[in-house]
Amino acid sequence: MLARRLIPRGNSRANSHWAATRWRRFEFRILREFSAPTFLESPSLDIDPLKAVAVNVKTPLTLLVLVLILAGAVLYGWQSLAASTSSSVGAALSSPTPTGPTCTKVKHLVKGQRVRAVDVVVNVYNSGNITGLASATMSRLTQRGFRQGIVADAPRNISATNVTLLTKTRRAPEVRLVSQQFHKPINYRRHDLGAGIDVVLGNGFHGLAAHAKPFLVVQKSVRTCARTSSATP
Repeated sequence: MLARRLIPRGNSRANSHWAATRWRRFEFRILREFSAPTFLESPSLDIDPLKAVAVNVKTPLTLLVLVLILAGAVLYGWQSLAASTSSSVGAALSSPTPTGPTCTKVKHLVKGQRVRAVDVVVNVYNSGNITGLASATMSRLTQRGFRQGIVADAPRNISATNVTLLTKTRRAPEVRLVSQQFHKPINYRRHDLGAGIDVVLGNGFHGLAAHAKPFLVVQKSVRTCARTSSATP
């Protein structure tokens, strides 16, 4: 009786069709157990199991390709950012750091011209602990005709015993004019703090020379920076 229920009666063609149908149903059940339910939810027997598997495999491959493209874009952007940052840092390190104001205009002085106190800007800095030393000295210099610049305490990395002049051109006429206003010894340092002649005073300051002239006669033709002085014949 069980054999009759499993195998229908009839000709061989009917039996073959019944067997093929049972086999397709068996394949569908197996694939439904091991595949994503979104592809095999339909109970219809018209679904080709191989096509269902192909669609199920194509989706993760597409996601993998998209992930790889996104990773490549992120890597390219990171490399571009790193390259631009390194070039900016290299340019900043290779460029020299200015130590002070630069001369924007050069003036030619010929022999016999005078550099006057009224044409020279003077900055006075106090590197010691004597209160009011810079302002008192600036007051006396302006009385001699010099133009007042900065009056302040000196930076910590700059000091003086008596007088230190900060200049990159020690033999410039305006520097010599300022130096002859003070008692020696006078030290020089290649540095600039502001536009003008920088004078740094220390606790051993000896004061100003009593009979210093407020002008200097140029002994030979020279070039000087116009931001610190001018000259008249």
